[in-house]
Amino acid sequence: MTAVADQSVPANGTTGALAFTVADAQTPAGSLVVTATSSDPTLVPAAGLVLGGSGGSRTVTVVPAAGRSGAATVTLTVTDAGGLTAARSFVVTVTATTPPPAGGAKPYAVGTGGGPVATVTLYNPDGTVKRTAQPFGAAYTGGVRVAVADVTGDGVADVVAGTAGGTWAQVRVVDGATGAVGPNLIVAGYYSGLTSVAAGDVDGDGVADVAVGTAEGGSPRARLIRGRDFARLADFAAGPKAGYQGYAEVALGDVTGDGRADLLASGGYAAGPGVFGWDGTTLGAGRTPAKAFADQTLPTGYGKSVFLAAGDVDGDGFADIAVGASSWGNGRAAVYSGKALVQSNARAALADFAPAGAVAAQGVRVGLRDVDGDGKADVLTGSGPWLTAYGATALPPAGAALRRLDTGLAGGIFVG
Repeated sequence: MTAVADQSVPANGTTGALAFTVADAQTPAGSLVVTATSSDPTLVPAAGLVLGGSGGSRTVTVVPAAGRSGAATVTLTVTDAGGLTAARSFVVTVTATTPPPAGGAKPYAVGTGGGPVATVTLYNPDGTVKRTAQPFGAAYTGGVRVAVADVTGDGVADVVAGTAGGTWAQVRVVDGATGAVGPNLIVAGYYSGLTSVAAGDVDGDGVADVAVGTAEGGSPRARLIRGRDFARLADFAAGPKAGYQGYAEVALGDVTGDGRADLLASGGYAAGPGVFGWDGTTLGAGRTPAKAFADQTLPTGYGKSVFLAAGDVDGDGFADIAVGASSWGNGRAAVYSGKALVQSNARAALADFAPAGAVAAQGVRVGLRDVDGDGKADVLTGSGPWLTAYGATALPPAGAALRRLDTGLAGGIFVG
């Protein structure tokens, strides 16, 4: 068997087909059996060793596990008809994708509530408008759920937009660089309820992935869609069925502190709003989702469910969790420490307040974005026509708002 040279590939890449030849004095080449093994199945699993070719001309393609980096030795073994073997090994080095630099103010988005033609507005961090779009056409007047991150992989923040009922559900990407509206990311024509959307890098490839929440099958349902090529990564029930009363919110943020976004979900339950966390490293094809923290039941004063967002507000390296009251709730928002929740199962409040001008009938929609560039996520709230940003270092009730904008939209707004 001829040798295969050592290989170096980026995370989430592949070696392509690597050619080698086999031969034997007694056994015809076509009858020789080739097998492949990896010294590190977590980096290069058995399913990631794909053998091809025929006769004396063979190939092996190495497909490392998504989001992993490191080095593994791949051993090729050829066995003849008499059971004799020969082996060759080569090293595959998987290099980590360099994450974008930390810090720097981030853009944010506002989606209209029900009433006007559904419109998304992408704001620069200073509050000026970068662009607007109508991602679902001029006929749709329902609400628009929004999330902001670079999901196309071009280094420019995009807007993920989801319908908020009143039509067959759609989730589309508004390209932050061009304003072009992409195709629907979910199967059309089967669900017409509310969607929620979130964006964050779950698989560790440096491009944000998309989470979609829907109320289907008797529990909150979460879909995880990979950034850039928008392939399906996961689709599962993100909360229990017992006591479920509808609603499904999702958020993406690194609550475990391992550098990869985890998935959060909430839903309405008889005992109070439920909040659930799923470890991002366990989300993907062929994996079983595992909990990031114990299931949480919030006070019924928030209403039937809560709006969700995730981001590192206190700068401790763990994403924190913002919740906002649902329609006809108490009109309050709160931020809980992600680190305390994951490590101690404790709900430690970093802030708990009622945004000025909150409209109970619409609830308090929340987002977490670093709009002032200090490296910490600031709290965005939307209730009634008001968009309000609160600085991470001066949270209410003691701190004053960084920014307050009357959008003039009586039907309310969604923020992200």
